This record gives sequence, C-alpha cells and structure tokens, in this order.
Amino acid sequence: QGVVFAVLLCVRGKNEERYSDIWLAITVFILGINGIPYMFGWLGITSLWERFTYLPWDGFWLASPPTLYLFLKSLTNSPWRFSLKKDAWVYVPYGFYFVVHLVVGSMIYNGNDAFKKWWFGLNFVDVFFQILNWATQIYFFILSYRLYKDYKSWTVNEFSNIERVSFIWFRNFLIINFLCSLMGILNNIYTSFFARETSDDFYALMWVGYFADTILIYYLSISGYAQSRIKEIVFDAKNSQIATEIRENTCLPDRQAEGVAAPLLDEIKKNTLPVEDLLFLKNKILTLFEKEKPYLDAELTLSDLATRLKTNTSILSQVINKGFDKNFNDFINEYRVHEYQNKMKTKNYAHLTRLGVAFDCGFNSKATFNRAYKKLTGRNPSDD
Repeated sequence: QGVVFAVLLCVRGKNEERYSDIWLAITVFILGINGIPYMFGWLGITSLWERFTYLPWDGFWLASPPTLYLFLKSLTNSPWRFSLKKDAWVYVPYGFYFVVHLVVGSMIYNGNDAFKKWWFGLNFVDVFFQILNWATQIYFFILSYRLYKDYKSWTVNEFSNIERVSFIWFRNFLIINFLCSLMGILNNIYTSFFARETSDDFYALMWVGYFADTILIYYLSISGYAQSRIKEIVFDAKNSQIATEIRENTCLPDRQAEGVAAPLLDEIKKNTLPVEDLLFLKNKILTLFEKEKPYLDAELTLSDLATRLKTNTSILSQVINKGFDKNFNDFINEYRVHEYQNKMKTKNYAHLTRLGVAFDCGFNSKATFNRAYKKLTGRNPSDD
C-alpha cells in the first residue's frame, strides 16, 4: 500500500507540480518501510539480523514524525521548499541513529569481537533509543498540531469558503496518529520491560505497533490522494502572527483618491488605528459590495478583495475584523445568506432547489451553506 501510493503521488506531484504530493509520498513510504524488517522475520528472511546486525536498516520510526511535519508545511504553504539550512534539523534524531548504527554495524559485520562484546554490554543503548523515539513522536506531534491550529485560525481570515482548504482529513489523521503512537508506545513499554521477563512471545506482541502503522498508511495515503487540487495556499506561521498583531493594533495609511496604499508591515505596526481611516475603507467595502457583489464569487479570497480595493491583506483584514466585528469568512458568508434570502423571495428562482440558490449566491457546498445560515439566523435553511 505504501509503495503503490508513494509512486502514484510522485507521478501526480511531478505532472501537476504539487510539491506537497512529493512529501506525502515520502511520508507514506517511510511509514511503509518501518515494518519491512518485522515482515521479513515472519517470512523467515533472517539475514537482516544474522548477517547485518545493527546496521541502520531499521529506525525509520525516528524519520516519520519530522517528515509528517514537513508534509504539513508543504500542504499549507505552496511556495515552501525544503532547505538544508532551515529544515534539516528535524532529522537530527534519525541522523544520530543512522551514524551510530552504521559505525557499530560495520564493526560487528567485519568481525571485531572485542567491540561486539563491549557494545552488547551497554544495556542502556536500547532504552536510550526508545526514549528518543517517544520524545521525537511527542515533540513533532505537538509541533504539527500547533501548525495546524494556527493554519485553521488563518483560513477564516483569508478565504470565503474554507471547506476545501480546511484539511479536516489531516486533523483527523493527527488525532489517529497520536492515538496509534500512544498505543505503540504503551505496547513498546510492555514488550521491552515486561514481556521479556514473562513467557509471552516478545516478537508476536510487537504486531500491535505495526498494526497501528498500517492504519496510518491506509488513512493517510487514501485521504491524501483523494484531495483535489486546491488554489495556491500561502500560509507562513511567522508572518501570520505578525499579521494578527497588525489587525489588533495598527494604523491605516492616509486616504488616497484611488484607494489605500500598502505600506510595509514594520511601518504599520508603529501606530494606532484612527477611526476616520477605518470608516473610510469600511465605506469603500460597503460600496463595492452593494454595486459589484464580489461575494457571489465562490473562490473569493481576502487577497482578491484587497486587490479590488487597492490595499493589502493585512489592512483589509484589520478593517473587517474591527469595522464589522467579524472575520473575513463570516463577513462574506453573511452577505451570501442575505442574498439567498432575497432570491428565495422572488419568483425568478422558484425553479431551483434551496441548494441551487445557495450555490448561485457564492456557497460551494451544502455543509458550508447550512453552517453559515444557522450561525447567522439560528435556524436551518429548511425551517424557513
């Protein structure tokens, strides 16, 4: 499963220039090869243990959590590219494991009996790498989940329809990953510290951890491959935090005849927001929405609206947040709901279903429409 989907994702990633597919392929492949030594053992192929003892053919469990984190970065930030200088640090735990086992395995393979006796006398080594494994999984789970939460908060201020860019399937995967990792850690503790002291079959008990990996491979590969191509997403956690600060405490530039200029972020942050400037751009938004109805575009984004108003996204987001006391998503969907209510009162739309009218008003899914309608009116569309 892992190999098949890794190939499919690599082909699609190359043909459609979807960089995130490449990282998803690497993630799925690493999860897959985690179980190869264990699978070979049950098939009676024991050369990995007998001839190549301690060589780094194992240990990919230290590489999968950081790879998953990098996949999430590529998924939420289309321009992002892996950099040795900025991103290679995530593979330090696996790199350490690889170097240690390459040296040790080579020494043992070449018949250095003295070294072999000394190495096998170090009882703490296995415990150390087990703890390193647990720490790596927990650390990158926290890092990935924090990145996802920041991204989720960002989307409501950037997109008018967040159904396709919310990546709920990835959130679910993170939860499943955490539960499976927890199950694997508990099983690992039992097999390492208790099963060896009992009559239980040590290797037979290890299947629980690999079964958890199998669940992850199937869910991640199928859900990831099923995702349709999405308009370029440019989310940067650091810049997003700066933009949030700007929305909360910034100044709009001087009014201009053709719109509002787009000053640098550091210049904006120095001031407070004058009420007259906020009202000026707020009125421009109201005029634009009354005359041109940009909210009817299902793919409308904050960036699109900022271009129409000749300003930048940070300023526009701040005006919507403060001037209308809403995030961008709620602001746009409120106009769409009102548009839907007005159209349902006319005979021109009598031939359409409720959902058909909703799509004509800018919604792109039934779930989004129902959620927005109930949030604004407190009722379901079918109740009216």
